[in-house]
Amino acid sequence: MKTWNQGNEIPKAVVVLRHLGMPVYTLNYHLEMVNGDENNKYRWASASLPAGCNDYRSAVSALINNEYDANEMQAIINNYLLEPEDPEVLAEFHKMQEFRAYAKSIAHAFVDGTITADTDLTLATPNKE
Repeated sequence: MKTWNQGNEIPKAVVVLRHLGMPVYTLNYHLEMVNGDENNKYRWASASLPAGCNDYRSAVSALINNEYDANEMQAIINNYLLEPEDPEVLAEFHKMQEFRAYAKSIAHAFVDGTITADTDLTLATPNKE
């Protein structure tokens, strides 16, 4: 299930907290401006990696699992296998695949240090509603 946060300031792309002395990385993504609420100008999604993990696979998994739970993922794939020509099924499958590619790009940027706890999240992130 997607975790949404809201605030007045643009968040960092990566937040690092400690749990029992181990770093817990949270990847923020999908920054949007919120209209009509003066206390919360922005909203963004975030996914936390397991404590002590900062590798590519953990990052991709955290992002995808934040967006799609296991049942949802299985339903999308099974629907596609059953009816690959159905326009609705095909659109849902492509949307999921686009998000997976997006999650991989975020994970690569995290692992290679392009985004860090010093990097502000930008409004340039693609809309993955």
